[in-house]
Amino acid sequence: MVIIMVFYPEERIALFVDGANFYSTVKSLDFDIDYKKMLELFKQKGRLMNARYYTAIIETEEYSPIRPLVDWLNYNGYQVITKPAKSYTDRDGRNRIKGNMDIELALDMVEMSHHVDHIILCSGDGDFKAAVDACQRKGTRVSVLSSMRTNPPMLADELRRQANDVIELSDMEKLIGRPRREYADYDDDENINAPYQCRKCPRLAGFLDEQRALRPTYFNGPVPNFFSPDPKLLVIGLAPGLHGANQTGRPFTGDWAGDLLYAALAKYGFTTGHYNKHIEDGLALQGAMVTNVVRCVPPQNKPIASEINTCRDAFHKPQLATLPNAKVLLCLGKISHDSTIRALGLRLSEHKFGHGTEYTDPLGRTILSSYHCSRYNTNTKRLTEDMFFKIFKRAREVCGA
Repeated sequence: MVIIMVFYPEERIALFVDGANFYSTVKSLDFDIDYKKMLELFKQKGRLMNARYYTAIIETEEYSPIRPLVDWLNYNGYQVITKPAKSYTDRDGRNRIKGNMDIELALDMVEMSHHVDHIILCSGDGDFKAAVDACQRKGTRVSVLSSMRTNPPMLADELRRQANDVIELSDMEKLIGRPRREYADYDDDENINAPYQCRKCPRLAGFLDEQRALRPTYFNGPVPNFFSPDPKLLVIGLAPGLHGANQTGRPFTGDWAGDLLYAALAKYGFTTGHYNKHIEDGLALQGAMVTNVVRCVPPQNKPIASEINTCRDAFHKPQLATLPNAKVLLCLGKISHDSTIRALGLRLSEHKFGHGTEYTDPLGRTILSSYHCSRYNTNTKRLTEDMFFKIFKRAREVCGA
């Protein structure tokens, strides 16, 4: 498709990015923005005088997960304007965010119109209609970068009518988009190892929607398995941690539990490379797979029974059936143990959880269980490093050299 963008070589351009709205639009189109490529594109179109990105940051969190993006933008040609936002729980028990940057962006855009010839507004919010009109009355053209092809359209009709030009964002993917992640259908049980999309658990799907807006640099999706071909050891955790696997997109990567788990796997020859808390660290598994019984991060890190049951039926149970050559199913924590026992069609009363318990499943595989390697368990000494390592020593003995 031919993309028509009207620019003049000597015109002065300013770029305004409404962070939250623009992020939602891009995600609705199922691709990611490469902000460096976007900056270079508009530099080629004229004299780019200023590029501003507006976002609210939750003030109640000691560490803001959007901070890496903010820092990156600041060091790569953008001026980032932030203000505090507050996280609260509404009467229905859902997490909500109070705070937006509409007023700040609108005022800055009108003020900037005195100094530039062309403003690019990356937002479809109809509330900006008045600001666009004010800029136009000062002789400044305003183009809107958004989309009418989402469902529902992210570009408000009143803003579309007011703008001098509309740049359809979906047509810009090849120019300013990052390479797409490959997704498999949630219902495709033959591709259970792919980073799929899933909305079968309404509470988890809604929580992930909120996290995508709050933490745009995070993975924020059902976390895929981390595995090597034909694994002999399957390590089964509970669920992704909010600032661990949900951030990095790899099980147990980025939090305390991962520090202990990958140290144990390394000690007993189940890894190559070095674990360094991110997916580009070069770590690879050797005869092992790491997964969770719940693939999406739950609020307060606590999945409810219906979510555990849904994920077990959709993923955990069919996954276990695809690994007949595995020798050890290592369950971390009681929820992991109980869900695995149920997935195998065994009785919990005959296969009770305990640290170091061993059972045999119908395929002859050893079901080995441990207390979860969470910070709480290690801080309270319920689980020591020595206790945990002994579990993996036993796993190595069963798997063989």
